Amino acid sequence: MDLIAIDPGKKTAIAHFIHGQLAKVLLTDGEAPCRPSWIHQWPICPILVEWPEYRREGGGKKSTPEDLITLAYRAGRAVEACSGLCSTVIKVPVSSWKGQTTKEITWERSLRALSPLELHQVPDSWDARDAVALGLWALRRISLIPCTLAL
Repeated sequence: MDLIAIDPGKKTAIAHFIHGQLAKVLLTDGEAPCRPSWIHQWPICPILVEWPEYRREGGGKKSTPEDLITLAYRAGRAVEACSGLCSTVIKVPVSSWKGQTTKEITWERSLRALSPLELHQVPDSWDARDAVALGLWALRRISLIPCTLAL
């Protein structure tokens, strides 16, 4: 299974998986993500984008409406940068793929699922780590909240 996973943020991360293996991670400016130079090499595949959501109650980090608008804008720009490559764009709210699981625990589980070669592709950035973890979750290589996506 090939897919692209995007984590929008100050630095937007784009993780590309080929045949279920992490092939490349791009870390780019969230305000204006660039079209990756290696984009022509990507086959048609689904794009998963971590979609911001507003939480009124419960645990976890609270975001302001302004933060969410900024993240949604950055998510849209990142999808635009990858447009024309895939048949579907799937918006994945944080609560549907990792719930209240912390970044640290999510990354710890991701580390166990990645080969040394795959790990070498991941920049030292939480945005990059989240993009990789989102892809691993969709590919059912890590267990957080059960994945119900039909890819």
